[in-house]
Amino acid sequence: MRVTAFGGPEVLVAGEAPDPVAGPGQVVVEVGFVPVVFVETQLRQGRSPGPPLPTPPYVPGGGVAGTVVAVGEGVDPERIGARVVTRVLGGRLRAARHGPGRRAGPGAGRSRARRGGGPAQRRRHRAGPLRGGPGAAGGPPTEAAPGEAERRGVEFLGLEQLQGFDEETSRRWAGRALAEAAAGRLRPVVGQVFPLERAADAHAAMDDRDTVGRTLLSVSH
Repeated sequence: MRVTAFGGPEVLVAGEAPDPVAGPGQVVVEVGFVPVVFVETQLRQGRSPGPPLPTPPYVPGGGVAGTVVAVGEGVDPERIGARVVTRVLGGRLRAARHGPGRRAGPGAGRSRARRGGGPAQRRRHRAGPLRGGPGAAGGPPTEAAPGEAERRGVEFLGLEQLQGFDEETSRRWAGRALAEAAAGRLRPVVGQVFPLERAADAHAAMDDRDTVGRTLLSVSH
């Protein structure tokens, strides 16, 4: 799936790509699901709330979930069959995509992936202080009056704290989130699932604010 030009959802066009081959230290992931986030709809329109604008044509996205189906030199063959999530450099809406995977624990397109990455935003329900943060994809970050969050018993995390995560911090939080999900204590809200070939419909639904929770694309094989 490629963005052929800046514009509406119709600029998302399906295409063919060669099957990836795992190089040294890499795995091939048969992709099952890919998330769609609101910022991708802005980039598609030629607007950016922060990330650099890509140059069309480009493959949108940056993460996948799936199963390891092949490994390269130096990778334990026992990883084949592992369910993983991973960040994919240069796009994810592709049935064959370059990019090794992070083991997801209890959890397709194919993706050649390098280790690393994790969600930029995570929510954990537990006893104790509530945590929250501002959304900024649709405009300026939300500002809270001094003392208001503390009065409500909420710990307020500024967007700059998330943006300041280095690779090691991102890995640590991703591992923690996956462990909580595997234990059943963290359950993401998936509001809608579209087949990959309807990626344009997923973008249109986001444009119209018709989505609730996470929006996923399902890749059939």
